[in-house]
Amino acid sequence: IENARLFQQSDVIAEVMHELKTPLLALQAAIELLERPQLPEGQRHLILSTMKSEGNRLTKMIQGFLELSRLDSGRVRIAWEPLDIWQIVHDVVHIQRLQAAQKNITIEVSSSVDPLPQINGDADRLIQVVINLVSNAIKYNNEGGTITVHIHPEGTELYLSVSDTGPGISAENLRRLFDRFYRVPGSEGYSEGTGLGLSIAQKIVEAHGGRIEVESELGKGTTFHCVLKMNQ
Repeated sequence: IENARLFQQSDVIAEVMHELKTPLLALQAAIELLERPQLPEGQRHLILSTMKSEGNRLTKMIQGFLELSRLDSGRVRIAWEPLDIWQIVHDVVHIQRLQAAQKNITIEVSSSVDPLPQINGDADRLIQVVINLVSNAIKYNNEGGTITVHIHPEGTELYLSVSDTGPGISAENLRRLFDRFYRVPGSEGYSEGTGLGLSIAQKIVEAHGGRIEVESELGKGTTFHCVLKMNQ
């Protein structure tokens, strides 16, 4: 078992190093260009902008990997408390509407019952999950599209569903969607992300005793279901 764990850690480290290589090489190339004498001012500004972008991406990747490591090792403690999931969703959507407006995307929020049943969980962690799902729906949605956030109880579980009207995801890509560092090839937001957000969201939801499900159809959009246990 110990050998298997060490091999798994080695694979993860190799994967991390491979992913870090791209932004590091971009930064190195930018530095070399800046060292050129008599570089036009316009080009200098462009290079500095690239360096800032790649530096931010590098920081996010490192932060994401550290977060995943803590979740994998069980070092993240869930601060359990009764939560109003409706309030959490509304707070997140209120912030995300600014980002959605840049692509003329409408966000609609609804629930099947009022009031919604309470759940127990860590507010900060679940806010992180909802932010990830909604921001992804914005990032990968079509210009002028719609995002629907719907909450409904089903049996002993509470479903928080985030749907978009984007291009959808193929069955092949769906199978790898929660893999670390995986980004859907050719998608609009491909170059922006780190490929860690969904892995982290999944780990957080699993730490709450829940799960994330996804369904998608090419040309019609994608829906993520965050499924959590209701208070009994």
